[in-house]
Amino acid sequence: MALLVFTFGIAITNGTMEYITGTSHWGDPDFENLMQWFGTLNSSILSLYQGMSGGKDWGEYYDVIMILSGSYQVLFLLFISFSTLAVVNIVTGIFVDSAFQCSRQDRESLVSEEILNREKYLKDLKDVFEEMDEDGT
Repeated sequence: MALLVFTFGIAITNGTMEYITGTSHWGDPDFENLMQWFGTLNSSILSLYQGMSGGKDWGEYYDVIMILSGSYQVLFLLFISFSTLAVVNIVTGIFVDSAFQCSRQDRESLVSEEILNREKYLKDLKDVFEEMDEDGT
C-alpha cells in the first residue's frame, strides 16, 4: 500500500510541477492549495493518505486537482477507487477470518459438549441396567 501511495504521489507531484512551470496564477487560492497539498512529494503522499483514509475528504483534494490536466484527475480518482476497494477488501477479510475462527471454536465446543453428553448418557444407561440386574450377572 505504501508503494501505491508513493507512486501516485510522485505522479501527482510531477503534474503539479508541470502546472507551476506553465502558469502565472500565484494569487489564486486553488493554486495555493495545490502547492500546499501537492507541491512536494511529502505533502502529496500525506494528502493522498488523508484522502484515502478519511483524514480529509478526498473531494476537497479533487477540487484542487481539477486545475491540472484531465489525466491527473483520472489518476487521482483511480487512486482513491483502488485504495478504497483495497482497504474494504482487507477489512472484509479480517471480519470473515474472525467469523470463521469463532465458528470453528463454536463447532469444537459443540462436539466436545456432545461427547460429554453421550458419555453421561452411557453412564446413566449402565446404571439403569445395573439396577435392573437382580442376580448381578
